[in-house]
Amino acid sequence: HKDGLPTLTFDELLKDLWQRPWISRRVQREKRCEKGHVLRLLGTGAYRLDNGWCCDGMVSKGALRPCEAGIKQVGLHLGTRRYHCPVCEVNHCGVCALGGKRLGTVMKVDTSKLPLGGSVMMRAIKDFVTENEDILDSLKEVCNYALRAMERLLNPEEAKLALRVYSVSCVATLTLLATSLLIDSTLGFILR
Repeated sequence: HKDGLPTLTFDELLKDLWQRPWISRRVQREKRCEKGHVLRLLGTGAYRLDNGWCCDGMVSKGALRPCEAGIKQVGLHLGTRRYHCPVCEVNHCGVCALGGKRLGTVMKVDTSKLPLGGSVMMRAIKDFVTENEDILDSLKEVCNYALRAMERLLNPEEAKLALRVYSVSCVATLTLLATSLLIDSTLGFILR
């Protein structure tokens, strides 16, 4: 807005979005608190007026167990799905809300109801994501692992490890280059 103030609060924005015909909530199964109330997904961001949250543990067969993801201290926990019971005033991370199982699709976008109409490309992307959800989740885990490894190598305290990885990478690169040159040379022609 021109005055720099938001026109809607976060909760008003969510309420407005939930009423849009092209966005619908679809969960694999309802997530419930210990007392059986349906949990509400509050998202994965920090744009809330509260001072943070912690996971109240995993609901398993009607009983609470400690948080599977280790979210035991109050904080923002960016990137973690937060489920909230408005009746009991408890919070659960996505892993605990699913009883320790992997997270599934949370939001479904019906491209045929988009304001600009459902394009073929949007439907193709949606179908691809829906059909390959497990592969995409696995790819996300691999990327997160790779980024954590890179972060570790960039840590000044891990300089020796970073030097070893760099050295091994250089040797591997030179070996591949030499192999490629050998195969492309006349000697490679004879060996074939």
